[in-house]
Amino acid sequence: MHAWIVYIIQTESGNLYTGITNDLKRRFESHEQQKGGARFFRISKPEKVVYKETFPNRSEASKREYEIKQMTRLEKLGLIKIKLPEKDQDLLTECRVEAYRASGSGGQHVNVTDSAVRLTHLPTGIAVTSQKERSQHLNKQECLEKLREKVTQLNYRKPRRKATCVPYSVKKKDQTKKMKESQKKRLRRPPREE
Repeated sequence: MHAWIVYIIQTESGNLYTGITNDLKRRFESHEQQKGGARFFRISKPEKVVYKETFPNRSEASKREYEIKQMTRLEKLGLIKIKLPEKDQDLLTECRVEAYRASGSGGQHVNVTDSAVRLTHLPTGIAVTSQKERSQHLNKQECLEKLREKVTQLNYRKPRRKATCVPYSVKKKDQTKKMKESQKKRLRRPPREE
């Protein structure tokens, strides 16, 4: 018996497709060849599998697939581990840098120079801005730091909760609560006619 896999495929245009299968390699090939694959890939070809999760049966996998399909793009990106280059120069090649005039306080200097920076990471679509410093170069450095922080937040996975046994005190409390409820129900019954 095969395990069921919930997967997310990234297309060439950067879109994300979620699906379910028990043979991921065969399914990816069918998406690539567009024979028996999803109509989703007629617009843009599949590029790579960016996320997969295994389940013992189909019903659990279907529930998880439905949960993922209800997520926003950013939440889906949160599932995917994003890898950034170590060097800032390599990271800048993956980003679009835009300079614009800063808003807010700063006097006439704000109206004269384009010192504020907006940095957009093209593979993920994450955008950060900075207008704290008067220098465009310093704002670019701060944007890179902000981007790295944001990615580490998105890559964080909450540890799975370990199942523990129910304490005796809780069991006892539940038992007394059930007994009280059953007594109430017994009192609500009409008296027996003898």
